[in-house]
Amino acid sequence: VQAAAKGVLWKLENELIITKQLLDKNENTINNEDKYDIMISYSHSNKDLCLQIYESLIKLNYRVWLDFENMYGSTLQSMATAIELSDMVFICMSNPYKQSAYCRSEAEYAYTRQRHIIPLVMEKKYRPDGWLGIICASKMYVDFTKTDYEQALQKLISQIQLYRQRTSINTLSSSTIKDKKNEILTHDNKTSAAVKIQENTCDEQTQVEKFERLSSIENSYNDRFIEWWTHEDVLNFLHDKRLDVIRTLFEYEQQFDGHSLYILYKQCQSNTQSTYQVLNTQLNQLHDRTLPYFTYIHFVSELEKQFNPLDIKQYIRYLLWIIYAKIRQKVF
Repeated sequence: VQAAAKGVLWKLENELIITKQLLDKNENTINNEDKYDIMISYSHSNKDLCLQIYESLIKLNYRVWLDFENMYGSTLQSMATAIELSDMVFICMSNPYKQSAYCRSEAEYAYTRQRHIIPLVMEKKYRPDGWLGIICASKMYVDFTKTDYEQALQKLISQIQLYRQRTSINTLSSSTIKDKKNEILTHDNKTSAAVKIQENTCDEQTQVEKFERLSSIENSYNDRFIEWWTHEDVLNFLHDKRLDVIRTLFEYEQQFDGHSLYILYKQCQSNTQSTYQVLNTQLNQLHDRTLPYFTYIHFVSELEKQFNPLDIKQYIRYLLWIIYAKIRQKVF
């Protein structure tokens, strides 16, 4: 019996050692790679809707961190770890969320860590202000109170996919640049290294730009002048220029294409203030948001660049557009 007892103790001791080693290994793995795709930051008063969103995302195989106990069981350290190990953070906006010091800590830490933030509206006609308004300014909201749940969820998934697509393209581009730099350094380690590196760097940037144009559907509008842009081109242009607030106005207007954008631009030129008031009023009525005036100026400025190109390639497109516009006037 004594021998058997010793055998059992020896087995338990070794199992504990092995278990500890596995836990240490898992901990190191978690620290070295993102464990979650998404972290959901929310107030306990919105728990039911957040849980519904969580379950929908889990079914789609997203890795989601959600503290089911919220303010009652978490520590600041676990909150910080969740944010650090997540690619995206959903900020579930509501008045209770803004009033919560705990939620504010989460949102501000996510902002400081430069996580991709997607604001979700949890409360009807809620408009963030103060510290929450600053963090969520210029970001595209997903309102779960304005439409039915499935439609809002689909919009959220589209935002996730768009972010992932852009991140993937940026990663590929960075990798291409790094590989080419290593190739250049290896090839030119004998003579005229500085000159050759400079020349090849220009070639490298050209190749990367070409790669991005071929790889990215979002940037396909760059190869056409505005009048030929599709609705999707317009949305991608606004997103690329960080004009998601204005993008919100046209997202579900399928008929709003490049020609419509051109007409809007002409209105902005001839009636700057009144056009701003119209856009701001529509944004407020339809989406309960305000259009910052500097964002409107940025919008007009980016459109101006499309019609006043600086490089020869854009200039050729510009000339073609002028010819097209004149032909259109004569025909119609």
